[in-house]
Amino acid sequence: DPASIIRHRDLEAEQVWEYVHGTFTGFLGDADEVAGGHVLVCAGGVGGMGSGGAGSVSPAEVVEVSGDSIPELRWQLSTYAGVIYRATRMGTLYP
Repeated sequence: DPASIIRHRDLEAEQVWEYVHGTFTGFLGDADEVAGGHVLVCAGGVGGMGSGGAGSVSPAEVVEVSGDSIPELRWQLSTYAGVIYRATRMGTLYP
């Protein structure tokens, strides 16, 4: 299911799914639907812009959540080692 339905003819859009991540990133981030109806969400992490106010640091996080009406966390990666521009889910590295 898409996160929104757009009716071009009527110039209307309807939001049908939402996941609220605890980290706000103004420009670093991405969300993609992946296999099994899950959604891969990247919140890129920004030093100095965290929820703790000026000077705080937010970790870069990648989470996979279910596409259910109430999304469930499937897995999560958090790092303070830098920022993440986008994330892509890979299949296995092994044949």
